[in-house]
Amino acid sequence: MLFHQLSTKVRQRSAIEEPDRTNVKFVDFIIDGNSLHQRLRKYDLLPSLGWGCREYQIEMISYFLLQKPNPLLWYRTPILVCPECADLECGFISAKIERIENLVIWSDFYKDNYQFKINIGPFYFRWDEYSRVIQSTLSG
Repeated sequence: MLFHQLSTKVRQRSAIEEPDRTNVKFVDFIIDGNSLHQRLRKYDLLPSLGWGCREYQIEMISYFLLQKPNPLLWYRTPILVCPECADLECGFISAKIERIENLVIWSDFYKDNYQFKINIGPFYFRWDEYSRVIQSTLSG
């Protein structure tokens, strides 16, 4: 099985470049050297980790680490969310995240509530590396 390499990079959506948008610093998922944010840029959403209040960040990390299900999506996790407020009502991209022993799988990417399937993935990560990377996104 081919494992994908997951890392992160802090990025900023600049209000200077996009004056009608909020200035947001976020953590981008880098999968095999490629930015997930850039790959899905046309949807105008931001990765859901590394920004927002500390409580929000801790809650999101718990979904990614499968410590508890998202109360609205259950077995799915919002990977990208509204860059203004992170409210799922504004739009999101979710993926099914599952763990089998030392394997984490991101699959079945969908826009909003199954509005349409996004043809990326599945991505396979080693749990130890994945867990470390996800936990490292907690900022401030």
